[in-house]
Amino acid sequence: MLTFGCTTEPQATRADVTGVWESQSGGRMEFHDNGRFTATNIALNTECSKEDDAFQHKRTSGTGIWKLTEVPDEGPGTRIVFDAKTRSVRNCLMWSVFTGKNPLSEMQLRHQYGEPERYRRTTPTPSR
Repeated sequence: MLTFGCTTEPQATRADVTGVWESQSGGRMEFHDNGRFTATNIALNTECSKEDDAFQHKRTSGTGIWKLTEVPDEGPGTRIVFDAKTRSVRNCLMWSVFTGKNPLSEMQLRHQYGEPERYRRTTPTPSR
């Protein structure tokens, strides 16, 4: 019997996503339960930067909204949209992909250009 479109990826809930995630490069993402996020010192590809010299501004901080979604061919994740007042980021598609066994313990922060940055959860997953 053949099946198509089935996945063995873990399913994510808002509780799996909310909390603090940190990278070894000093990046920090905090996903709030209300659909907001706070980013501190996260990787920013030069194509996503509004700065005149994008190569001097490879990291950024800011706030915005996130939405739980399934990333095609990759599993559970979030779509990330920075607030307009985050001056250093141009309109650039960004998302995260969550991996690891339940609870999801690792995240890759991605954008349409460049390599992902890996993050690990630094706050425990809330009890369900």
